[in-house]
Amino acid sequence: MPDTIDLAPDLSLIIGPEDDATFVMDCLHRNRRGIAERSLVYVVVHRRYGLWTHVYRVVPEGSPAALTVYLEKAIEGEAVNQARDWAIGKFQRG
Repeated sequence: MPDTIDLAPDLSLIIGPEDDATFVMDCLHRNRRGIAERSLVYVVVHRRYGLWTHVYRVVPEGSPAALTVYLEKAIEGEAVNQARDWAIGKFQRG
């Protein structure tokens, strides 16, 4: 398994044209089955149905279009810094 993820994922299923996505980090995360997954963590501000900030963990499955996406946290309003800090605290620990 490579040390980094070289493919830029297609995030079109989780972001719309009025949304902003911010890459936070590349990490190795153990899922509920204890399997380590290479993951990309993003903070996304959604604006279409109210204002929400979500933290997503995206697991590429070999191509930019093949993804497993986990919604890790939802915060009402635009809270990019708060969401980023939460994600770093959660995912840097492993």
